[in-house]
Amino acid sequence: MRQKGERYLTGDFDGGGASRNQLKDQQIVLETGEHHGVRLPVSAVVRDLYARLVDQDGGDLDHSAVVRVE
Repeated sequence: MRQKGERYLTGDFDGGGASRNQLKDQQIVLETGEHHGVRLPVSAVVRDLYARLVDQDGGDLDHSAVVRVE
């Protein structure tokens, strides 16, 4: 909350760690889990949330913008 709290309060998600990078990273996590036979259902949900954000033109927004996805 110290690092991202202000973004949540103001709705300013410009700059910061891009959501498209979070999507890429979550996909790598899931592929690694699959390779090792480990199910990661929460990571799949997180990946899907970032995919929706990116699909809604939020790929350049800070990863905290995921709170905008409904």
